[in-house]
Amino acid sequence: MVGTGYAARQRATALAADPRVKITGCIGHQPESAHRFAAEFGLVSGGEELLAGADLVFVATANRDHALWVRRALLGGAHVVVEYPLALDLTEAIALAALARAHHRLLHVEHIELISGIHQALVAQLERVGPINLVRYSNLNARLPEPGRWTFSTALFGFPLVGAVSRLGRLVDLVGPIRSVFCQNRYFDLSGDNYRGCLCAAQLAFESGATGQIVYAKGSACARSETQLELTGSQGGLLHDGRQLLVFEGERTRSLEPGERRGLFARDTAIVLDYLEGRGELYVTLERSLHALAVASACEQSAVGGARVSVETFTLAPA
Repeated sequence: MVGTGYAARQRATALAADPRVKITGCIGHQPESAHRFAAEFGLVSGGEELLAGADLVFVATANRDHALWVRRALLGGAHVVVEYPLALDLTEAIALAALARAHHRLLHVEHIELISGIHQALVAQLERVGPINLVRYSNLNARLPEPGRWTFSTALFGFPLVGAVSRLGRLVDLVGPIRSVFCQNRYFDLSGDNYRGCLCAAQLAFESGATGQIVYAKGSACARSETQLELTGSQGGLLHDGRQLLVFEGERTRSLEPGERRGLFARDTAIVLDYLEGRGELYVTLERSLHALAVASACEQSAVGGARVSVETFTLAPA
């Protein structure tokens, strides 16, 4: 286990309860937190040497270090599960995908938003509302950062929509590939690599012809927290406001139960272990994950250059 934060703890808890595997060691950015984590789960804490002989490595550390540890684990012969994003740089992410294919190792990028109850409910209603024409997605978190919080660091978290690429991944899964983007980004109270707020907004052009807008903001950039996803189709619409899912069909409005949100890391972990045993399929392909990251990378280029940017396309070579 690389990492000792929330995601790593969820993973370790799931692995400790599964008799098919034995979690043996952890690698932490800070020695004190690594020792506490190791003591909690009965592990050995250390450095890169712990990768030797590992069959499966989970990478759940700060975004900046994902690519580094994925590469080390793959070169050591292990299968790898990494929390999104795979890398902060798209070129590096594509190279890691090619490395995994060349070594015949699993490289799974976690996108648990796709197995959540609310997402599955949205997918189930898509046919009823017809082809999607308009997408609006806002994700605002007004909570101010704690001192030293890495998710408010440009170096550790990355560009906002790269670090939060799961939002784009959800839209790609619902509406399809994205052709081009126009993005603007602003940091609030930026001091060195750290900031107290960010506001990132992008216009999205989907290959299907749909138009979309996504807004991601946090910290001092927000007056209140909000999660709202709206999909407008030719025969109706869907609205998720963070609490309930509404389906609009003409003058009729239906409210659906959004489904379970807990236990997603455990479900993802079980899906990976089943796949490695030859039972079942993964819920997201590496190509789909890389496309979402390519969209996020295009957003970053657009925010820097001030112009619309086309999304890079690529095809991974077969194993």
